[in-house]
Amino acid sequence: MSRAPLTLRKYQPKDREGIRRLCVEVTVFGKPLDTWLDVDPEIFADIFTSYYTDYEPQSTYVAICEGRVVAYLALCTDTRRSERLVNYIILPRCAVKILSGRYRLGWKWIPLVWYSILEMVKYGKIHLPLAEYPAHFHLNIAQKFRRDRRLWLQVVPTFLKHALENGATRVHGLGITKRGEFERTYANFGFKILKKQPCLIRRTVTKEEVFWLLIGADLNEWIRDLPPAFKRFFKLEEDVREVEEGV
Repeated sequence: MSRAPLTLRKYQPKDREGIRRLCVEVTVFGKPLDTWLDVDPEIFADIFTSYYTDYEPQSTYVAICEGRVVAYLALCTDTRRSERLVNYIILPRCAVKILSGRYRLGWKWIPLVWYSILEMVKYGKIHLPLAEYPAHFHLNIAQKFRRDRRLWLQVVPTFLKHALENGATRVHGLGITKRGEFERTYANFGFKILKKQPCLIRRTVTKEEVFWLLIGADLNEWIRDLPPAFKRFFKLEEDVREVEEGV
């Protein structure tokens, strides 16, 4: 673990390439993209980061250590808006670049599509609970910083403060987990497990049994119910007072 200074700050345009780099370096279970999928990394970065950097940069934060982006936190305050932009602008733009030859595709995307179809047929589509949890968050951290206490001491209060200030208090997240992994952690952080479903498309990454995990939380309820030690650890006392006073 690096002990060089680490700072979490608001996203700046100069951070865009650093976020895209981290996106392809740390994908499923922390594996680099090129270990399981042979597509142009620009496609992957476009799909999974360009909304946050290009359309809602005011809700994106980066952690910097030794001049490099080592983590990024993005809070999308309106998931329906992000879905429209991804489906009608970002994905069509990627398709044009593929057809024009600007982006390359290998062959490993073929089993990915096959498993996606099989998963849809067998288990159905995961429907995001946008009426109840309209906002969502996206967090990506370089492997060696995932247990860095300094990072979490900045990420948790920053996430809460930004969400509360922007009225995005009901949030959801969708991720992939191995059997039992992270479920207790999410529960300890006040998130409800909304859905758990086998994930077949990640058979291109690992032969282990993995699941989609859909989580949600009402941050107003969450922050009120935090144990006092947790509030002190993350220095959340002021945020708690604001919620309790209805600020």
